[in-house]
Amino acid sequence: DVALEAKTLRHGNDILIYSIDGANCTDSKGSQRWNITYQMKTPLVNVNGEFVTIGDYNGNTLYVMDKRGVKGEIMTPLPIKKFAVSESGYVAAILGNNSENCIYLYSMDGEVVGYFHTTMDIMGYPFDLSLSDNGKLVAVDFIKVDLDNAERGYVSCVNFFNFGAVGANFKDNLVGYCNYDSEVVSRV
Repeated sequence: DVALEAKTLRHGNDILIYSIDGANCTDSKGSQRWNITYQMKTPLVNVNGEFVTIGDYNGNTLYVMDKRGVKGEIMTPLPIKKFAVSESGYVAAILGNNSENCIYLYSMDGEVVGYFHTTMDIMGYPFDLSLSDNGKLVAVDFIKVDLDNAERGYVSCVNFFNFGAVGANFKDNLVGYCNYDSEVVSRV
């Protein structure tokens, strides 16, 4: 069964192997750095510098690891759609179900640093996200069908959020955005 196969990723000079029932990291000499077991239907992985985050698409748990082992476990209030980890261990996640979508920013130990709700009619569907190295700046790509202009069809809007001191002065920490008419921004 293809779903049972393990997948391999490079993690610096180490090797990360993950599957539906666990993950492990070995150094270049084959010595195990860490091992974690879990049960996931569709594991997603994001690697950035020293940090690795693993979560199940439509699940509610994110695991944060570095080269030494598990740093934290994050329980999400809504199903996971996509996530990214920063070089400093912060995790941003797109969470949602049929009725609502949210963007959450977590510290590696699961503390909520910030969050906001999104709506399809105002912002569109959150499609991708990215974090700055320090984990305080988040870029989120939203795609929205433009019902007012059938010729244009859809709009991608990349929103920039600041969860540091500067962003506290802005509603929902939104400090800027760029609209792209009739374009799909698939990755930020």
